[in-house]
Amino acid sequence: MTCAAASACIFAGILISANAFTVTITNKCSSTIDLYTRLANVYTDEIDIIVPGGSINKSIGKGYEGHFRNGSNDAATLVEISTMGELDLTWYDIGIIPPRLHPDHINCMGLQECKDHSDSGIGFNTPVQITPTSNIGKDACEQLECLADECQDAYNFPTDDKKTHSCAFGTDLIVTFCPMSESVSISQDSPVQQETDSVPDTMEAPAAPDSNSNEDQTQNDDVIENSDTMATEVINSTTSTPTPNDVNQSENPSVEEVFRGLTFQMPTVIHGTNTMVSAAKIMNLPVVVTTQYCSRLGNTVSEISKNLEGMQDVKIFDKMKFSMLVPEVEHHLTFNMPQRKSVLLCGIEAHVCVLQTCLDLLEKGFDVHVVSDAVSSSTSYNRSMAIERMRQSGAYITSVESAIFQLVNDASNPEFKNTSKLIKEHLKVENGFIASDRM
Repeated sequence: MTCAAASACIFAGILISANAFTVTITNKCSSTIDLYTRLANVYTDEIDIIVPGGSINKSIGKGYEGHFRNGSNDAATLVEISTMGELDLTWYDIGIIPPRLHPDHINCMGLQECKDHSDSGIGFNTPVQITPTSNIGKDACEQLECLADECQDAYNFPTDDKKTHSCAFGTDLIVTFCPMSESVSISQDSPVQQETDSVPDTMEAPAAPDSNSNEDQTQNDDVIENSDTMATEVINSTTSTPTPNDVNQSENPSVEEVFRGLTFQMPTVIHGTNTMVSAAKIMNLPVVVTTQYCSRLGNTVSEISKNLEGMQDVKIFDKMKFSMLVPEVEHHLTFNMPQRKSVLLCGIEAHVCVLQTCLDLLEKGFDVHVVSDAVSSSTSYNRSMAIERMRQSGAYITSVESAIFQLVNDASNPEFKNTSKLIKEHLKVENGFIASDRM
């Protein structure tokens, strides 16, 4: 649809399913942390510099095995994480075993014995704490802390296996260096400096595209992207939609006020999108929001903007191109959440911005789930045509309720109770599409 008074791309949303979780690494030390990441099958270290008070995010998916440490010397406190195996669990521990044990003492049975029979003589260098953000107290999911050498929460010798803990896969972790604000003197010069925001753990990140789309269109489109999170893009409009739990990345909706009265069943779209946003909040899913030419078409509608407030992982991009997959968004998805490959789409207009975003995502190999009661167009016909086109192209057509329950997946999910309440509230509002267009 063109930028006529009757219609414009207001918002499209993408939800990506839960294929990864986030490890937030924070530096509370008085000196810089040179964060080295080593994968079990890769012998070169990835390096990030974290200034005092700074933090970075790491996205970890299934099949991961590696550690984080402060400094280039591997005789250091190790934060070890693994998602290997068939069980839907994340295994984690702290290790202070001195590396390079002598061949006749690789099975040393105590920390001092290991120190005495190693080339390094030490395995601790920085206080550290690992804190799950949810599921604490379930099975072996609990906070670990190692503030000094010989700490009891850490591996002291190779077979000290009771020190391994596990949380349900998808549980975000917070790793804090110097949790008690002790100063740390070990900090090595590093050739690579990283921003305090996220980098992938398991492979080199591609270079970010630096070209912007110049299309001078006045249409407005928003996309919600989620994978274990939710991504939505909306321009000013009234919406308060939660996002499904199995989304890898989320984008906040951005629906513009100027189109509030120009879209078929806009109140239903806003309500559905806002419910998805609320779900993303509950399930701690990342959200990506795009606005269409906001200098002329305005910002995201107030209802959605308010619902986005307080979300920890929200990225907002303005664009001219109809598809939400502009270089900046594509770089964000590829570089900051490479494990997220399922997306939930919400927004307007279905036959322009949502459709083009869907086709671009499918071409990039994403699983695309279009939330049918959170997308629309200027007319019922254009909406129906677009949904059918996306279905034929390989997208999954779902609903707010179905998407959220699919994200929760199991009544034992700790967020089942909260999401059930959310859906009950959502269903109190009439679905305009059921009444007039059962698509």
